[in-house]
Amino acid sequence: MDVPVIFLAFANNSDAPLPQLEREGESIYRCLNEGSGKGHYILHRESFATTEKIAHYLIDFKDRVVVFHYGGHAEGDGLELTDQKAGSEGIAQLISAQKQLKLVFLNGCSTKPQVKQLLDLGVPAVIATSCPINDTKATELAEQFYSALMKRHTIREAFAMAAGLIKAKGGEAEQYRGIVLKEDAETFPWGLYSENDEVLDWKLPDQKNNRQEIIIRNASEQFNFSKTPVNTHLTQILLNVLRPFSRDIDYVLAKAEDDGEDPDVRLLQRAIMDSLPAPIGEQVRKLFSLDLQADQLDRIGKPRLQQLVRTYDTLVEFSTHVLLSLMWEAKIKNDQLQLSPELSDQIRKTLSLKKEELPTFDYNETIKGILSFFDEASLLGKADSAIFIDELSVLWESMQQDEVFKDATAFMKEIKREVDTDNVSADEIESFCVQSETHLAEIFEFLGFIAKYKLNTIKSIAVSKARNKSPRFRHYRVKLDTITAGYKDVDKEYDGVFTDNRSVILLKEERSIDRYLNLSPFIIDEHALLGKEKSKLFFFTYCDRDKMELHYKYAYVQSEQDELILSDHHKDGAYLPVYEEIKEQLDEFCQLFFSTNFKDL
Repeated sequence: MDVPVIFLAFANNSDAPLPQLEREGESIYRCLNEGSGKGHYILHRESFATTEKIAHYLIDFKDRVVVFHYGGHAEGDGLELTDQKAGSEGIAQLISAQKQLKLVFLNGCSTKPQVKQLLDLGVPAVIATSCPINDTKATELAEQFYSALMKRHTIREAFAMAAGLIKAKGGEAEQYRGIVLKEDAETFPWGLYSENDEVLDWKLPDQKNNRQEIIIRNASEQFNFSKTPVNTHLTQILLNVLRPFSRDIDYVLAKAEDDGEDPDVRLLQRAIMDSLPAPIGEQVRKLFSLDLQADQLDRIGKPRLQQLVRTYDTLVEFSTHVLLSLMWEAKIKNDQLQLSPELSDQIRKTLSLKKEELPTFDYNETIKGILSFFDEASLLGKADSAIFIDELSVLWESMQQDEVFKDATAFMKEIKREVDTDNVSADEIESFCVQSETHLAEIFEFLGFIAKYKLNTIKSIAVSKARNKSPRFRHYRVKLDTITAGYKDVDKEYDGVFTDNRSVILLKEERSIDRYLNLSPFIIDEHALLGKEKSKLFFFTYCDRDKMELHYKYAYVQSEQDELILSDHHKDGAYLPVYEEIKEQLDEFCQLFFSTNFKDL
């Protein structure tokens, strides 16, 4: 079955837009957007509707429009659109031709004379006005009506509830059966008209439709940045998700609120970047880039689409490495924990990838398998558990049940394949960029909690022990956030506690090292391992077992030129002990779970 469409048309003027019409359009769109995001229907909005646009999309959405909403001015014989006054007959013919149509809502002045024509043409139900209406009341009634529909009320119930809001200001709502219309003056300007009562029991679709394609193709008119500018949606979602974990975001928003001004978007985006672990924050920084760089990643084009995919890759790969490390810690604490055959196979696949398999490998399957393992072992959500990331229980529930998360990850997996195979045509770029930004933002809604945990490289630890005093441990480290300020070596002393050395770690609390997670050998810092200043992070990707070479990709720029290859035949002798150290850790992991060395996995 084709996905149903809710068509919103507003006769506003782009040069001098009416504030109330803008509010009506934004409010209805925001109210209905949740169902659209879940795939229950497509939400199409024309903020500056013209006769040509309405006709084009009514034809394009043949037999799929279930609700047609018009907001603007109207007279008895026509609708006032942006380009001209549209005669009601032609528009009515196009609207009535929609075989799945349930409701036409004409929220304009003096549209009641059109009702008989629409009902005669077979439109099941019409909400219309009988006299000039107050713009504010028109907006309020529409907001309440669609809000009630979203809460699973019928057309009849939603109209009654919306009318109830207006009743307090005078007037009574009216409902009519058939096409006999009252001609006398009425106290309440809106009426609900229908040929039969059955349609009034209709509700909004609340089940996901089976789409033939995960990616919506040939949809440049539906998905474009003329409606929502580049990065707007992603920025808003990240602000909502990261604000609880970021003093900088909270400060910028609070200051703007105190000053009575809109917050500076540049400051907010900088705070967003600095809230995330550096590898993820760096990818988001590139999406937000305002510099006129050669690749122009903040503008529509193939480079931006590639960067959206790269950001997704970094997010899920980072999450996978964190979960592998948590799994290792859990096994150390409880040797009785056993992997299921399915998870055992999936972990083997993850650690045994070949270079040509990387573009199509689905890390989400690994994430899902490890979370299931934690859940079955009752490790999620426990204060004393080795799994100190509290939000994993919610993530696991979302991966099982939340259709938005499922659809978003399925889309990003598919678009990744399209981009990696260079199978995107030029006329699809903008649509795919819009869809990718939307779905990436949805995934951040579920994985953004990672900003709560602080990424650090511990380079070395010095012990200070005076007579009759407890030892103090000075940690020389690099804090891997605040990417806009750069990274530098810092040091701090702790009484009686210390972390692992020469490692990339995740701290549960910024000011404490009591609880931490070592991410090595899945994420390593080349400079820490070589004793160099600052930091250079790499993610494990695959092993060439014929040459026994460990391949790591640079966490910030993903290209073969920036790849780190560790082996026992590295041309620089300084890397030999690094290889031995990392290989030993991989062997320990594989021995623990598979009773074999990494090479024989």
